[in-house]
Amino acid sequence: FESAKDGILILDAESGVVVDVNPFLIEILGFSRETFLGKKIWELGFFRDIVANQASFAELQQAEYFRYEDKPLKTADGRQIDVEFVSNVYLVNQQKVIQCNIVDMTERKAAEHLLRESRERYRLLFENNPLSMWLYALESLQFLAVNESAVQHYGYTREEFLAMTIMDIRPADDIPKLLKYVEDRPGNPTSAGEWRHRRKDGSIIDVEVISRALEFNGRKARLVLAADITEKKLFEEKFLHAQRLESIGMLAAGIAHDLNNVLAPIVFSAPMLRASLSAPRDLKILDGLERSAARGAGLVKQILGFAHNGAGELQATQVKHLARDIVGVIEETFPKSTQLEHHIPATLWPVQGNPTQIHQVLLNLCVNARDAMPSGGTLRVTAANRQLDAAEAGAIPGARPGAWVMLEVADTGTGIPPEILEEIWDPFFTTKGIGKGTGLGLSTVRGIVASHHGFVTLDSRVGQGTTVRVFLPALENESPRPSAAAPDVPDGHDELILVVDDDVIVRELATFTLENHGYRAVSCGDGVQAINVFGARAGEIALVLTDVDMPRLGGILLSRALLQIRPNIRLIAMSGLSRNEAGGTDVPEIRKLVHAFLLKPFKPEDLLGTIHRLLHPTSDP
Repeated sequence: FESAKDGILILDAESGVVVDVNPFLIEILGFSRETFLGKKIWELGFFRDIVANQASFAELQQAEYFRYEDKPLKTADGRQIDVEFVSNVYLVNQQKVIQCNIVDMTERKAAEHLLRESRERYRLLFENNPLSMWLYALESLQFLAVNESAVQHYGYTREEFLAMTIMDIRPADDIPKLLKYVEDRPGNPTSAGEWRHRRKDGSIIDVEVISRALEFNGRKARLVLAADITEKKLFEEKFLHAQRLESIGMLAAGIAHDLNNVLAPIVFSAPMLRASLSAPRDLKILDGLERSAARGAGLVKQILGFAHNGAGELQATQVKHLARDIVGVIEETFPKSTQLEHHIPATLWPVQGNPTQIHQVLLNLCVNARDAMPSGGTLRVTAANRQLDAAEAGAIPGARPGAWVMLEVADTGTGIPPEILEEIWDPFFTTKGIGKGTGLGLSTVRGIVASHHGFVTLDSRVGQGTTVRVFLPALENESPRPSAAAPDVPDGHDELILVVDDDVIVRELATFTLENHGYRAVSCGDGVQAINVFGARAGEIALVLTDVDMPRLGGILLSRALLQIRPNIRLIAMSGLSRNEAGGTDVPEIRKLVHAFLLKPFKPEDLLGTIHRLLHPTSDP
């Protein structure tokens, strides 16, 4: 009684008067011994929630054993504690007494509350975690617990999971690696890594796994958190692909500059040769030379347009010539197993477009059609004038009423499954094997057609083939333009022109052209030489023609130096790169300094016309 760690109250069983109280009850409640002794239990206010009156005391008298749980008692300092109240009736020295044991439940209640909170946190963290989580036994590798996210993401029911091992969600060729991993790291507290998992439908996903060793119901186990990173890895691959394309674009800009410099002498000199040739065979060869040079220049622009996503200049374009050119390419390069059918009417309307980009659209579609027929088939290339009314346009997404030129490319190949029809226009999406396609063909087609204010339709059936129709706005009233004759550019009046270019051939051809048209010319190979020549003849030189990129001293510094020496000097810059093709070049900057800019390759009449306009701005050319 004196040393018990429960509060004890001894009552007279007849009257309910307190006859004794032990030290522990005095300690936990904080009241003095005198507060208890001689009082009836229902008169002690802090016991009223347990024994409220004489009637409730009667229950204690009649029961040999009575128990209350979760009953509050107020202490002397105003605190409230939860207690368990147990009463027993005894006969002591022929006198009935009631022993009341009062157990302080406050700490136990707090511990139970913490346990409930801990279990709730576990439920929230495990069951409601958006990432897949599970526990598996280290010895058997069997799943011991699995959360709802894993059930939803992997497709197995909870019962199926608990009947499996972690090997069952791995591809067969990954199991040896998994077993070695488990064997090498049995006691590692925490580990992380990337794995491949197999879902119930057989699909393989990439996951990032973090696991931790622990004990679960007395068994050594590991808790696993698995994040699906399949889309993240795909995005990273696309990002790296985009970086490679950006690098290719930068490389293409440099190559284009060199190619334009190579083409410049050909384009510049071909018209000069025409006056000295008379034999039909020689003139035919020269025509081919000019067409090839022009095509080469167009290809350079196409590469740069792709690399830098430039829309290019739009002009009245005869699509029939581009389509017939594509037909020629197909006949010469496609496999003999591909049977070509084509119909390109001579009455096809012109369109406002970029010839090189329209050529690219047709070529991309034809290459896709060829690849869809690995064992051969029929490729049909047709074109037609279409006049869409409001009803017809309303039935086609992206269409508008009006006049259109329709280009159609159809094949009898494998067709496109319906489930991926929406994805085929996405950049980098491809059904071709590694190294056989970038996934940029159709996205490029859609981008070019959109920049031409047109639209694309596609019909496909698996096993029967695909038909793609490209609609471009037509110029109904635009009649075909005859080949422009060389403009009649007035000759010079003995003005002195300084030609600065590190390319010897370009320098010599420009000098020869100027001297043949009434100018005098002096040439230099770089900016340092040009400053020396200009310093000696500044008052005599009427105009300076300079390349942008040169050794020792480039076009920008040269232009600034010449303008310092003579502010009114006329300046023409020339380069193999246009202002839109590489932001890292000097082209945009030099265009602010000079009076005219010529993009290589250019024709003699372009140079002569520009010089005449600058030297004689008020006269007609």
